[in-house]
Amino acid sequence: MRRRVVLGSVAGLLLSGGVAHAETFDVSAEQASCTVYRQADAGASTPSLVGVRHFIGAPGATLLIAVPPSAAIPMATTRAALSPAGPAIGQVEVAKTAAGAQVFLVPVDPRGGGPLTGRATLSGLSTTPAEIDFDQVGRMIRAGEGCERGLLANWGFGGDAAMRVARLPVPAKAGWPGIDDVPQRDMDSVNGRFTTVAWRVGPDARITDCRVVETSGLARLDTLGCAVLRRKLSYREAARDAQGRPIEAVMVRRIRWGPID
Repeated sequence: MRRRVVLGSVAGLLLSGGVAHAETFDVSAEQASCTVYRQADAGASTPSLVGVRHFIGAPGATLLIAVPPSAAIPMATTRAALSPAGPAIGQVEVAKTAAGAQVFLVPVDPRGGGPLTGRATLSGLSTTPAEIDFDQVGRMIRAGEGCERGLLANWGFGGDAAMRVARLPVPAKAGWPGIDDVPQRDMDSVNGRFTTVAWRVGPDARITDCRVVETSGLARLDTLGCAVLRRKLSYREAARDAQGRPIEAVMVRRIRWGPID
């Protein structure tokens, strides 16, 4: 089990109907990403957003949706959907809290649909839909910026450029390492393994300094990650800051090597 390291808490002041109230988040670093947890009612009878996981350089996020045992839909029949149609939803995974509630991990990516703003209804995880406030999701991502700066420093990426990216670099080709790149001799060893790699995209749109920031536990797979990424991925435009100037970006990708179906 991964150890959760709480780096601190962030409180934001919000206005609702002219009344100020605090919104408090706990921030932790885990799995080469930052997760921001919000205060939630542990005894809630309906599904609710309890956290947001974000990777540096990722346009979207992973929503952590807690679902009471009495309302949970079996994982085999889970079909997550947003209404109105919004960001694309990736592969949903599930975990459990100490209290026995299911927590669904729902990746959302605005490149495949609407932006991470406004409100939406997330259905298909429980008998009762979950209401998602994407403005709150954005606040939670911003609350994790200090955590992300810490990760960049721990990985050896100095400077603050990655946190000033307003527009991500534009790929010329966007292939990713995966099961098809694994040598036959390693096929029996990839189930459940992940390698997370991080790399710089310079103001000239060139990839430099790719490195492993989370190991799969199998050195050959880790070495393969950056080698294949350099071969399959390139950019035609650099990242931009808020003034539209080319700027360095640090990108992160968690490569899922398995399981093999």
